[in-house]
Order: sequence, then C-alpha cells, then structure tokens
Amino acid sequence: METRAFGTIRLEDGQATLPVGPGLLRPAGLDMLATLGDRVAMAAAAEFLDALPKHLATVRQHLMDGLDTAPERFASLFPELATSSATPADRLWTSLDLRSVWTDNDATVTLEFARDGAEDGPVLAAAFALDGTLRDLAVTA
Repeated sequence: METRAFGTIRLEDGQATLPVGPGLLRPAGLDMLATLGDRVAMAAAAEFLDALPKHLATVRQHLMDGLDTAPERFASLFPELATSSATPADRLWTSLDLRSVWTDNDATVTLEFARDGAEDGPVLAAAFALDGTLRDLAVTA
C-alpha cells in the first residue's frame, strides 16, 4: 500500500510495521484492508494511515484526559490505578503497544492497543471515522 507519510507499507500476512512514536516502529495488523472493497475507501484508508501520528496523539490526549477525569474507566487495563501510589499517566501511555488496525462495514477504523504487546487481556480501542474523527475510546475485553 502506498502512503505519503510512510511511503510504501509492505504487507506480509496482513502485518505491517508502523511508527507508533518518535523512532519507534512496531508491527501492526492491517485487517482493515480486508473490508475495504473500493478505490475510494482504499484512498481514504491511505490518508488515514498518512495521518497516523496525528491519530496516535489524539488517542494519547483523550487517554490522558480520561485518566484525570474518570480513571475507573481504565482500571481493567491499568490495574496499578487501584494502588495508592500514583503512576504517571505518561508511563501508562508508553506501556501500550499498537496491536492492530482494523475497520468494520461502517468504515470505522479501530486502533487497538495492548499492554506491552500482550496477546490476551483488555485492550484500549480507539474508534475513528475514516476522516480522522475520534468516535470512541474504551477499554474492551
């Protein structure tokens, strides 16, 4: 897939290596490509991926705000929130890895983050419209 920001993203078995932070590259599943059936949707997906650093910053900001205003929403993902010692929100953010990028039939793109690359357990799911509008940020099982 060709993008402006990342050049050619090589896909191998639905996996790509995407930047998730300054100087950090992580593999991410691109299952979103399987549900996009036309050129218009593929072009929108390429634009979405071009803006991935912006979307990651949006997720980070909403997570930071949520940890300040309603930390209980994130307790299953971050059990250390229940302890008396405060864990800096930035440390919680950096403990997350971008695990997958996928879309549904409504063209909602979901970025899933797991703790330190965990395969099982709760994930932070950020649902975006293809135009980059954040629709929802939630912890899912």
